[in-house]
Amino acid sequence: MNRIPAILSVLAILCLSTLHADQESPARRRPCPIGIAIVEEAQFPADDVDIMGMRLCFLYGRCANMYGLDMGIFGCAVDGNVFGLQLSGILNDIGSGTGTLQFAGIVNNCSGEFYGCQLAGIACYDGDEIRGGQLSIFNSAQKLVGAQVGVFNMTESTMGVQIGLINITDKMKGLQLGVVNIIKQNKASFVPIVNMYF
Repeated sequence: MNRIPAILSVLAILCLSTLHADQESPARRRPCPIGIAIVEEAQFPADDVDIMGMRLCFLYGRCANMYGLDMGIFGCAVDGNVFGLQLSGILNDIGSGTGTLQFAGIVNNCSGEFYGCQLAGIACYDGDEIRGGQLSIFNSAQKLVGAQVGVFNMTESTMGVQIGLINITDKMKGLQLGVVNIIKQNKASFVPIVNMYF
């Protein structure tokens, strides 16, 4: 227990070096090894700085890019890329691409290409291409190369496997297992239990 204050003090000293740089100076954007946020307006360092190490968000925090461990009690947001592990109680939100594992109590969202695995209590969403897997009640991606496992799975293009009660895709090279399976490019687009297209 006596080591915790010492560790926090060392980490704070490492980050305080960025405070001496002028806000407009390129040095202000140097990566910081640790980030702490209560809300986006009350966080250190500022939201335009990369974190290379670890970040803890109590309510909600945002940074430029994240390399390492990103943890939030409620939510974590990254404008750019995440490489590492992202954990939150409610929401993980990534603006660009990523190579990571995302675990959220409710929702994982990535607007760019995602390489890795998304696991959430309610929904996983990728606005571009996901190479890896999604595991949630509702899974959605523009393009999937890998696997979706959930109650409702939806993509525009799938190369891999969809497993759920309802599986929907426009184009597929792979297999669907579920009660309702729809591959729109197939002549018989709806097939229950097992549907495939190669």
